[in-house]
Amino acid sequence: MIDELLTNWKVPQQCTEDEAWQKLQQRIATQTKVVPLWKRPLSWAAAAAVALLLVATFVFSEGSYEELKADAPQRVVLPDGSMAHVNEGALLRWSSDWQRNARLLELDGEAFFQVNKGEKFRVATAHGAVEVLGTRFNVYADDEDFRVDCFEGKVKVTGGELSVELTAGQAVKLRNGQLGDRFAIAQVQPSWLMGDFNYTNASLERVLRDIEQRFDVNIVRPDDTRNEEFSGSFEASSAAESLELIALAFGLQYSRIDDATFALER
Repeated sequence: MIDELLTNWKVPQQCTEDEAWQKLQQRIATQTKVVPLWKRPLSWAAAAAVALLLVATFVFSEGSYEELKADAPQRVVLPDGSMAHVNEGALLRWSSDWQRNARLLELDGEAFFQVNKGEKFRVATAHGAVEVLGTRFNVYADDEDFRVDCFEGKVKVTGGELSVELTAGQAVKLRNGQLGDRFAIAQVQPSWLMGDFNYTNASLERVLRDIEQRFDVNIVRPDDTRNEEFSGSFEASSAAESLELIALAFGLQYSRIDDATFALER
């Protein structure tokens, strides 16, 4: 029933993000059968995540908004003074009517946020959402992966049918459509801000995509790179240097096809 309601629900025009959310909650309360929470503990987290994504879609399709497409790592000061460090290749949007839409952003790619204290601050992505009050956290979200790292304060992460709270020094990622267990991180800020590569249980596919993005190259690779994971950190000044390290770690062979194309083979 909730899935059907969310599918048919549209954000009322001339309505703030909070007002729209309240209207949706009222419709859920009046049009759905009451089910004890212990029987269906996951559906409400999924409903909240989907609803936030619906609201974000409406805000950024119907209203005016600011947009940053980062051709290189960039820093942007948001209207409330919060800071977003946007990684190369990422797309970040926020409403021109910042206060009316309750500090809501949409992210495709990776960004590190330093959030000033105040009303709730929310980041919507295709795979999940993050909600905070005042903190420092990093979000990585693309077609394949969704991961959140908390460096200060506390964040609430919603993905799939689960919600997880992170405190400083913790991270979580989406696995098979659901949030996995929280795990510890040692960094005090994202490694990409310092130009390093640092991963914990990341798919080899993600590592290769990061190398492609960082050095503007194309890497031809086997089809099963999503099934292998990499944990570790390294510094590299070129794609060739990066691939040499990756090839060594996974027992692969790499070759250069042309100035902008490399190949990895087993």
